[in-house]
Amino acid sequence: MIDPTPHLERFDSYEQACKEFRWQIPEQFNIASAISRRHKDAITRIAIKDVRPGGINTYTFGGIDFVSDKFANLLAKSGVQQGDSVAVIVPQSAALLVAHFGILKLGAVVVPLSPYWPSHVFERALRECHARAVVTGKTSLDAIRDTAAAEILFITDVNGQDNDEGNEGKDFWRELNSASSDFTAVETSSSSPAFIFFKPHLDGNLTGVVHSHSSLIGQLTAFEMCNGFSFDDRTVFWTASDWMSPQILLGMVYPALWYGCSILSRDPTGLNRDELFALIARCEVTNVFTPSAVYGTHETGLIATIGDSVRPAPGHSIEIVNEQGQVCLAGQRGLAALRKPDPALFLRYLNDSEKTARAFSEDWFITGDEGYKNKDGEIYISPSSEELGG
Repeated sequence: MIDPTPHLERFDSYEQACKEFRWQIPEQFNIASAISRRHKDAITRIAIKDVRPGGINTYTFGGIDFVSDKFANLLAKSGVQQGDSVAVIVPQSAALLVAHFGILKLGAVVVPLSPYWPSHVFERALRECHARAVVTGKTSLDAIRDTAAAEILFITDVNGQDNDEGNEGKDFWRELNSASSDFTAVETSSSSPAFIFFKPHLDGNLTGVVHSHSSLIGQLTAFEMCNGFSFDDRTVFWTASDWMSPQILLGMVYPALWYGCSILSRDPTGLNRDELFALIARCEVTNVFTPSAVYGTHETGLIATIGDSVRPAPGHSIEIVNEQGQVCLAGQRGLAALRKPDPALFLRYLNDSEKTARAFSEDWFITGDEGYKNKDGEIYISPSSEELGG
């Protein structure tokens, strides 16, 4: 098995890394299986510090692996098959990660949706992705009650309470407790769909962006650059952002787990500043992830760091191009573009082959963000604000 870990610290300089680094992409690769098998001390290494009202529950990598096998079994016995879409509408929590791993191990496709979106966005997203099953927290249940009536429904409460919704859905944790852990993960191609990310626009439209399992590999160089190339079992990450975008999920959550770090999970809703800093201290958080420190789009995940200018992470080629896909001269404004092939790059737009074709010009994916490159080769980008919350 090829080890796709970049290990950029072996290069003497950023310039050397950009010049000499080459991606190593395994033909067969499944994000959940690869992370589960990666750490020899998985039984004791902490993956998630899950904050609950009664305290902090810790889950080891081995524990997440074991329980997610159970969920994969539950899905399979419920009729979910390889390639089916399963929506997850849960705040950052251990339940979210267990659901993701189980879906991916089955070879199905994770559809992360924000629990804070309005009901009409859920309705459209679930319809467009043809979700075969839905994992939802209680807070989102009312918003999807009518839309998800025909789907297999698993209900979890991140506060640890039992599901009291009667016959409306299956209690996530109760079902897991009685499920078998005897499951053999599906061997997926690295180019197989793994996620469908939805981005709502200010005009009410919704775009589904399909990413492959290799998208995780494409985020690793930017992750290493942003975090100093050094990670161990004492490193604890946290972000106040939702775990439903490729920038957060593939840019922080999964890379942190890939390198064996721990992640603090806690729904940040209602936290004031003092409570936030107390939480960070109590859980020994070492790295707080701030998306504004890195650059990327829903189609690319995180591919560069932002300081005075954009610095593409090794393995990614970013240029400013005109409408014909030609590289602009220094000082000329144009559109930021990512050269393909690139493992971080999305596969396609969901149900929209024409839009997919328009997004590419020759060897470039056109991001839609404007910018320019100065005479010293430094890139300056103004990200588009067309996305809701963008």
